Amino acid sequence: GKAVLFSIRPGSGNSYQVAVLSLETGEQEILIEDGRQGRYVKTGHLIYGQSGTGILMAAPFDLATLEITGDPVLVLQGVRQTNPGHIDFALSDEGTLVYVPDTGQANILVWVDREGQEEVLGAEPRYYEDPRISPDGLHLAITVRETTGGNLWIYDLKDEALTRLTFDPGLDHWPLWTPDGQRVVFDSTRNGANHNLFWKAVDGTGQVERLTTSPDAQGAYSFSPDGKSLVISNAGLSRDVYVLSMEGERTSQPLLYSEPTEQHAVLSPNGRWIAYESNESGRIEVYVRPFPNVQEGKWQISSEGGTEPVWEPSGRELFYRTGDAMMVVKIQAEPTFTAGSAAVLFEGNYYTASTGRQYDVAPDGQRVLMIRQEQGGSGQINVVLNWFEELKRLVPTP
Repeated sequence: GKAVLFSIRPGSGNSYQVAVLSLETGEQEILIEDGRQGRYVKTGHLIYGQSGTGILMAAPFDLATLEITGDPVLVLQGVRQTNPGHIDFALSDEGTLVYVPDTGQANILVWVDREGQEEVLGAEPRYYEDPRISPDGLHLAITVRETTGGNLWIYDLKDEALTRLTFDPGLDHWPLWTPDGQRVVFDSTRNGANHNLFWKAVDGTGQVERLTTSPDAQGAYSFSPDGKSLVISNAGLSRDVYVLSMEGERTSQPLLYSEPTEQHAVLSPNGRWIAYESNESGRIEVYVRPFPNVQEGKWQISSEGGTEPVWEPSGRELFYRTGDAMMVVKIQAEPTFTAGSAAVLFEGNYYTASTGRQYDVAPDGQRVLMIRQEQGGSGQINVVLNWFEELKRLVPTP
């Protein structure tokens, strides 16, 4: 009861540190440079998950000095990770270990119509994230996650062919089509970048080009209709919304910048309105402001929590998610902005992720492309009794 173990996320990736805070002195110290979910157990060990892997590690730990007294040792591998990197295990005080085994994850792409009826796409099951439909509605840019990262792929919705677009051992994700459909912008950790922005031609020609260089993690949200401005996220001390000029030196300026978190901002099809998430009320809700003069008005769209807003391509509706429900709101922009009451479009246990929007709306506004998660393990939970005896054998304490 005299100290707290906690995890630190230094950047925006899945690399973490395990630290300890003394409640008596107020001092904190990093114990593990590449770990998370630290847990002290009465055998005198610190148990933690290794960042970016399904591995549990253990190290001898002195409770009096709050120090590790020996080398960490691998004690279990093959534990499932869930986005963004949480390791599915738990320990009882008396030595029972429970964990979900990692048997792989495969997500399925589905169309869902306004009545909630599903149509499964022909793409083979993979660990898909961040689906974005091209402006002409013929292709899909999507992240395919891998063990240590992920890359972007293009799926031909007519021919049902999946083609890889980026090739990097790091993480390329959050694709966004340019208005002309010729390029995809994405954020990446390639070449040591801290989730800065890059783009590449969709036909695979040419090289990946870097768009931004910043110490803050960034992500591409939405283009203006003329393609001259790009609305982006900027995760510095807080997560805020910036506008990046795509002309000249490509400088960025803050747009929604305050103590609350503002994120997942999308411009209306005519470029006059911007919808976004904010936790300013103490709960994440969806709001709309004029663009680019965001101080000239603000309308709260959701009232019972709302995330992942996206405009229906005509601009007459706004979609967002509340729990398992896909919500839709009628929008009228002339002569003044008004929003109708939110209605449930359909409900279902579709994939979500804290990293961003996990669905997209078809150009005709009649179907929504969703990700149905097929989680490996089929809900299996392994229980290991008297695990502390195995722990003491594997990692003797001084």
